[in-house]
Amino acid sequence: MLHRRPLACLFQLVLGFALLAFSAPARAQESSDIFTVKDVAVDVTADNAAAARDRAITEAQRKAFAELYGRLSPVPGARAPELSDLEVARLVQDFEVQRERSSAVRYLATLTVRFRPANVRTLLQDKGASYVEVRSRPVLVLPVYQSTGNPPVLWEDRSAWRAAWENFPPPQGMVPIVVPYGELTDIADVSAATALEGDTGGFNAIAERYGASDVLVAVLGVRGTEPDPSQPNTVRLTRYSPDGTRRSDTVTVPAAPGQTVDAYLAGGVAAVVRSLEEKWRQANTVAAGPEQTMQVAVPIAGLDDWVQTKRRLSQVPTVTSADLMSLTRSAARVELTYRGSPEVLKTALSQQDLELTEAAPLDQGAAQAGLPAVPATVAAPVSVMGPAGQPVGVYQPGPVWQLRWSGSRAPGPVGRTFR
Repeated sequence: MLHRRPLACLFQLVLGFALLAFSAPARAQESSDIFTVKDVAVDVTADNAAAARDRAITEAQRKAFAELYGRLSPVPGARAPELSDLEVARLVQDFEVQRERSSAVRYLATLTVRFRPANVRTLLQDKGASYVEVRSRPVLVLPVYQSTGNPPVLWEDRSAWRAAWENFPPPQGMVPIVVPYGELTDIADVSAATALEGDTGGFNAIAERYGASDVLVAVLGVRGTEPDPSQPNTVRLTRYSPDGTRRSDTVTVPAAPGQTVDAYLAGGVAAVVRSLEEKWRQANTVAAGPEQTMQVAVPIAGLDDWVQTKRRLSQVPTVTSADLMSLTRSAARVELTYRGSPEVLKTALSQQDLELTEAAPLDQGAAQAGLPAVPATVAAPVSVMGPAGQPVGVYQPGPVWQLRWSGSRAPGPVGRTFR
């Protein structure tokens, strides 16, 4: 005879497996690409080839750490702290030789060095250094070229401005850049005119196809038919988010007398990329200090919501652990341990399609009852009394923060309630 479990029992069984899978602290999946430094070149001479190779590896690790520190530091041009060779080696996970040549006394190579994220974070915290490790989603750039007396150009001709973006080496910083190929589907989505107008429908379509988030329209306007390197130029930037939000900025490309047009425009691309990096770093710096905790309510409409939320949380580098406190058919309560401010955490979560929101502030009756008006929880339901001492409702215990996967079908907020 086939025995069927009651539906309630099945749900409890699923909850049990979910609790087991999430009860231990879930270390965030390391963003290993950020802690990997490629193309580290070394050229060392010593008494013999073996000694030259050993010294070259030590030098490569030092050079890679200096580059990594500059990548993580919110301060442009920051210098790495002085460390011994042994201290640097303890930060290294492994290395890979990309190319090498050697002689009896000389060793030349290009290496890739991968660092241990946890060890690097501990070092930065011990040194009291702030850092940035949340990487932005890719930004898709539409390079529009506008010369005096001519219509704007995006796809029609391969302008020198677009070529400069296509030839620019992919930045290894915190803001990945994507330049579209200019295929028929790209041309159908966005034209030079609609790029200048801000066609969010076309932007969303082309960004989704290239796996990007924001779209950056970078307009280089020049006098005459081509840029004059002996004169400064201004690049007008408009950045569009998927929700239609737009932010405008300008970047000046300084004069570079004697440079070719191609070299000058390459410098202009580098200036725009630096601007994007600096703004991202300013908004996502993790200050040195102890970790913080936050309880969040996670609305769920089904098991997939919960699985997606767990998976995406594991990919947020600023979240060091996520402990499941409770799980029901409609919501989970999770305690997050994280580094940085709630604002930095919110941005980091958004890169994984997780939205962190704060519940509405307490009304006057709850405030008079002495309930917290800042992110916190209460241990048990609290009766709230009106001005005349009459009961007007019950303030339910629960997190004031809600974490929601963007693809969730769960209805409404499930944070603290006052009824």
